[in-house]
Amino acid sequence: MRKIFLTSLIMTSAVTLAACGKEHYRAEQSSSSTSSAVTSAATNHSTQAASSSAPAQSTTSSKVATSAWNDQKAAQLRTFMDRWAPTMHQAYLPISRTTFPEFLPENNTVNGATTTMQWSADGTGASSYNVVAMYNYNKRVDTQVAQIGEFHITYAFAYHQGEPVVLVSQATNGGMFWQTTQNQDVSRNFASIARGQGVIFK
Repeated sequence: MRKIFLTSLIMTSAVTLAACGKEHYRAEQSSSSTSSAVTSAATNHSTQAASSSAPAQSTTSSKVATSAWNDQKAAQLRTFMDRWAPTMHQAYLPISRTTFPEFLPENNTVNGATTTMQWSADGTGASSYNVVAMYNYNKRVDTQVAQIGEFHITYAFAYHQGEPVVLVSQATNGGMFWQTTQNQDVSRNFASIARGQGVIFK
C-alpha cells in the first residue's frame, strides 16, 4: 500500500514540474516576442525619422549648388574677360548699373524683337533677359573708360528663361540693338562659369 502511495506521489510531482516548465517556457516566449516587437518599432521609428529629415538636407544643398549667379562667378567672368580681350587686341571694362541704369524697351531690342531686360543680382527676375554683368570696349579712343561710347562693342551677360546667354551690341545710333553673340569663346565660357564649372579659356 505504501509503495502504491509513493508511486502516485512521484508521478504527481513529475506532472506538476512538467506543467511549471511549460508555463515558464511560454512566459519566456511571450516576453521575447514583446521585446522584439518593441525593438522593431523603435528601429522603424528611427528609420522614418532619418528618412523624413534627409529630403530637407538634400533640398538645402541643392539650393546652394544651383545658385545662378554670385560674387565668385562674377570674379571668374572678370578673369575670363582679362584673358580673352588681349587676344582680340581689345580692352574691356565692366559697366555697372549706375553707369547704365535702365534697359528701356524702346532702346533695347534683342535679335530685332522688342523685349524686356533688367539688371539682376542672381540671374532671376521677371524680365525675359536678366542681366548679371556688362562689359564694354570703346573703339577709336586712346584710353578706355567705364562708359559706353559712340563706337563700341558691348557685351551683356544674362539669363534667358533660366539659361545663360551672351548678347552683343555695336549700335551707333543711340539705342542698344542686341544680338546673340557668335563668339564661341565668350558664349562657352559664360555658360561654363554660370553652371559652376569655371573658366575654360586658356
